[in-house]
Amino acid sequence: MEELTLEEKLRINADLIKEHLSPAAGFELAFNEASVAWIDGFIERQRSRDDFDLAASDGLAQKLGSFVGECMCNEFGGKWKQLDEGLGIVFSDGNAAFPLTKVRKQFANGSDDSILSFYRSAAALFSRQG
Repeated sequence: MEELTLEEKLRINADLIKEHLSPAAGFELAFNEASVAWIDGFIERQRSRDDFDLAASDGLAQKLGSFVGECMCNEFGGKWKQLDEGLGIVFSDGNAAFPLTKVRKQFANGSDDSILSFYRSAAALFSRQG
């Protein structure tokens, strides 16, 4: 059996988020801004739980970051790539965004590191680059 590519692994993670969190969201999560907004709130709700453990959130953060990255690829173009700075989305103009890192930062720092603000900033910077 062939090993999955990096992009395939990330897409599987993103699809798991859609499958498991759509019922909680009350709508079908899609690779778009509305879903990123819901995920942003979900992270804040997780952080406010009495039993929240930042160290234990890393696996979830990776899957959520994969989802946010797939939203960015879908909405703005770009491709996943392993860079010196970490795993990110590279756009045709050479700029990059790091959604996995940003999700981890929101788990650690709260809404000051909002993924929705991050996503909206990317929307302002990048046109659909296929």
